[in-house]
Amino acid sequence: MKKELKILILEDNPFDAELIKRELRKTNKEFESRVVQDEENFRKELETFRPDLILSDYAMPQFTGLDALEIVKKKCPEIPFIIVTGSLNEETAVKCMRWGAWDYVLKDKLVHLGHAVENAIKLKMKIYRKWKKVSRHYLARERSLMLNTESKEKMVSGFGHVM
Repeated sequence: MKKELKILILEDNPFDAELIKRELRKTNKEFESRVVQDEENFRKELETFRPDLILSDYAMPQFTGLDALEIVKKKCPEIPFIIVTGSLNEETAVKCMRWGAWDYVLKDKLVHLGHAVENAIKLKMKIYRKWKKVSRHYLARERSLMLNTESKEKMVSGFGHVM
């Protein structure tokens, strides 16, 4: 059974939020989404909804996509963050990527959204698998060192009783 993808959409325009959801439905992926329009609700949904992916408008009146990205970088950097915006010049796009956005999609090219989401989820899973592998290796190494240390301690304590 496939897990339903949880997507948090930060968008101040309800019409644009619906367009984004409509485009996501075209991907035939099971998903649940929540739409927020401000910082307070964004922070709340990060904690309660625990999204797998965040789609954020870049330019909003009180709370920008970069503001949201900064919060995500501090609280949950493992969550893919994709900027979805009406217009973005090359300089701003580069800035978003440098700040930690995983990708960006222009609203007049929403047909690319499904591909961006798919790539972000694949990359997240690849990073997770690598992290898991490194963690297993680290734990096995730590366990081996502990056993080796215990063995040496027993041997040293045994030598103390010989005399």
